[in-house]
Amino acid sequence: MKTKRKVRRNHARPPARHPRRTRRPREGQGSSTEGKKKTREREKRERPSDFRCSSRQKNKKPLATSTFFPPQLALLSRLSDEVLARRAEHRSDPESLKLCAALLEHNPEVYTAWNWRREVVGPLLLEKDGKKEEEEGPSTSTSSDDDIRVKLAQAELDLTEKSLRRNPKCYSAWHHRRWVLLQRPFLKHLLQKELVLVDKLLDADARNFHAWAHRRAVAREAGVLPKESEEAAMRRVEDNFSNYSAWHERSATLLLEEAATEKNDGENDDDDDDGGKKSSASPPPLLSASVLEREYDLVQQAVFTDPEDQASWLYHRWLLSQSVERFRRARKAKASGDSGDDGDKATTAAAAAEALAATLEAESTACEELLEAEPDRSKCKWPLLTLARLSEARAWLERKRGAKNDGDDGSDSDGESERKGVSRKPPAAAVAIFEQLAELDPLRRNFYRDAASGRVFV
Repeated sequence: MKTKRKVRRNHARPPARHPRRTRRPREGQGSSTEGKKKTREREKRERPSDFRCSSRQKNKKPLATSTFFPPQLALLSRLSDEVLARRAEHRSDPESLKLCAALLEHNPEVYTAWNWRREVVGPLLLEKDGKKEEEEGPSTSTSSDDDIRVKLAQAELDLTEKSLRRNPKCYSAWHHRRWVLLQRPFLKHLLQKELVLVDKLLDADARNFHAWAHRRAVAREAGVLPKESEEAAMRRVEDNFSNYSAWHERSATLLLEEAATEKNDGENDDDDDDGGKKSSASPPPLLSASVLEREYDLVQQAVFTDPEDQASWLYHRWLLSQSVERFRRARKAKASGDSGDDGDKATTAAAAAEALAATLEAESTACEELLEAEPDRSKCKWPLLTLARLSEARAWLERKRGAKNDGDDGSDSDGESERKGVSRKPPAAAVAIFEQLAELDPLRRNFYRDAASGRVFV
């Protein structure tokens, strides 16, 4: 009897499909399909219409809260590519300039676009056209031509104003605005308006150092005296001692005032051998002794008002550098003197040393009084650090005053060695202060340790 051989199949038989069981809705509820439809409609209403996100992105932050929408980013990218392509083709038609202005209004950081506008607008702002000057000879421009140039300059200023509203601290926009204002003399009537506009901007944000630098350049071109700029900076300092930009502006205007005073003295001095002309290799001006005394009193009021404010202490350190530099120049003049007035130069150097010693002593006493009046040592970082610097400066001055005159050329050998990293042990008083600072300011512990060992000159 033959048996049937079982046939082994390579594929499995698909399982039988069972009919889907539908859950009956409870009383008072609709069918399941109606519930799903309502859920989808509710999600559709709650979801932003511009963005369709999947169920996995429901808990993520919606893109609508970002600064730019993705369509705007794509448009801005295409606009940037188009402007750069036209700039590479050297196209200067009105449509290209309009596209460039639109790009800079939304993204003022594209400095290539600003450079392109200067290449195009610069020849148009010239007082004379080169071709007309060669063909017709030298001729003055008419008032109508000046009006056209003024309108063109005003359009550039309006563009920079729109850009600065988006980013008030954009280097390229401030540079372009200054370039337009200082381009030609017929724009000088805009300088006074510009000063008023910058003052309004500083009322909104007095710590914008771009605006301060712009104001300084415009004031110099408009013929504003440094004294007036100094008073403007002083008003900002009185409003807020923490405004470091105003302190910096005050230091810059004080130096400009000293330079103007020295220039006037040189022009009025007709008995000099050089005819009152200032040498091109002359060092930059320094604050006079009377101005330094006044500024020390001013900054002392600031630091006693708020000992934790670093802006006032940084300005105080700049004043100390001015005092030290006055002594260095006096020693250098004494060492390099080859005329018969060596006695007068020696007297001047000795007087400068006495003045510096008195200044260091007075400032050390003021810091000690401030430390005694402040019981909370956590607020005494800056007075302690300044006292350590004063202690090091006093030790440095004693070494200079005790140095032999033979072979002393007035150079700051100690300062050079300290800047090169040569170890010079600070005085014991400074070392003790650095140890206190290492405990008060643990984040800079290693810096204070290096300063105490003489590897860092603070």
